[in-house]
Amino acid sequence: MKCTKIIATLGPSLNSPSKLKKALDNGVNVFRLNFSHGDIKSHSEQISTIRSVAKTYKRPVGILADMPGPKIRIGNFAKNEPIYLARGATCILTNRKVPGSIKEIPLEYEKLPSIVKKGDQILLADGMLELKVLSQNKKDIKCKVIVGGELRQRKGINIPNRYIPISPFTQKDREILKVVSQLDIDYVALSFVQKESDISKAKNWMKKYGKVLPIIAKIEKPQAVEHIDSILNVADAIMIARGDLGVEVPTSQVPSIQKFLIQRAAAFSKPVITATQMLESMTFNPRPTRAETTDVANAIWDGTDAVMLSGETAMGNYPLAAIKMMNSIITNAEENREFLQDVLPKESRTDADNIIHAASSISQNTSYKAIIVYTESGKTAISLSKARPKCPIWALTPSLETYRKMSLIWGVQSLISPKGKNVDDLFKLGDQNLIRHTMLKKNDTVIVIAGTGLSSGATNILKIHQLGET
Repeated sequence: MKCTKIIATLGPSLNSPSKLKKALDNGVNVFRLNFSHGDIKSHSEQISTIRSVAKTYKRPVGILADMPGPKIRIGNFAKNEPIYLARGATCILTNRKVPGSIKEIPLEYEKLPSIVKKGDQILLADGMLELKVLSQNKKDIKCKVIVGGELRQRKGINIPNRYIPISPFTQKDREILKVVSQLDIDYVALSFVQKESDISKAKNWMKKYGKVLPIIAKIEKPQAVEHIDSILNVADAIMIARGDLGVEVPTSQVPSIQKFLIQRAAAFSKPVITATQMLESMTFNPRPTRAETTDVANAIWDGTDAVMLSGETAMGNYPLAAIKMMNSIITNAEENREFLQDVLPKESRTDADNIIHAASSISQNTSYKAIIVYTESGKTAISLSKARPKCPIWALTPSLETYRKMSLIWGVQSLISPKGKNVDDLFKLGDQNLIRHTMLKKNDTVIVIAGTGLSSGATNILKIHQLGET
């Protein structure tokens, strides 16, 4: 089986039970629901459909709810028609109630005129249009058009290098999660995270009003890159959201930032997703560009846990072909392990770190068929995956939540297995499940990682073990 996981975004092109089944057959591990589009009712129905289809598979299928977050947008135009901003012209962005024209463009975010400064760059429509701030007051921002073009209503606004004091966990996000967190999802992606307190606020809210779910911090602002270590301290995973990131910082910097973020995620033993425009040309074409296939492979060799398809599967003409192509690129990249970067931190901070280092080293011996990790929370399995061992990793857990969380983790396959009364009982039950439900056989020699305390955070056993031995 492939090690790198695939996330596919649902949408009009990928929404029926038959297509979801084909997606899973071709290697999808996690389905992403983009709450920037659609309503809570339709997404709730999609969750039920995914769970129904997933019942027929003997592996975890994850569901990722991607929150809309505080996307700053322009308002509506007169007659709902696009306008054309000519290069060199002046225009005003305003929080006043205006119909929208080439002279005055309404803002949805009323505080923006008070935040920007003279000389600031303002990007519209995913960076396709560029304005320069000439002056501003509490209501208006007077701008010069640097890069013109057609502008449609409700397009996004980006202001590179300017902190926007909006919580990424918006009121709309709260309303969504009140419903969706009760509907069996596995991860929540928080958009436009800028600092660690953004994540803490979301977790505190979920603790008070709903089910506390693992949070994926989407890194798409330069402020998030600056505070990445503190974000990784509180986030459960990160997503390198290269779309908005490539608008907020110079595009030429995105490759180095991507590599840096993958390395920092490894240092904190946190999963990392590489996302946006991975196979963008397959939205409308049956084959990707050579540059795209190289991009995906390099992300895998750099150490990403998962790669994500967005518009390619949500609204593209070739959603299943894009999934098959992604699977093919992953398979080829993983067959060439000599290019795989060592992402495990060299330093050992705990006894569990020492055990993980030792297990990875021992696994170089091809006589060992797998590494078996007994885990409550999944933390040990995630840390082990960063070591990129050469043999398969099986995470055995009594927790359904942990079982499904492993759908995102590089190289980890998971099984539900009872906790056991003691360590010997734990291993006996685990052996039975492995022999019954996997390709492993009785008397196969495996490496086992577990804890004598049979509780989360108690990893202190490393054992060479024959399956079925008493």
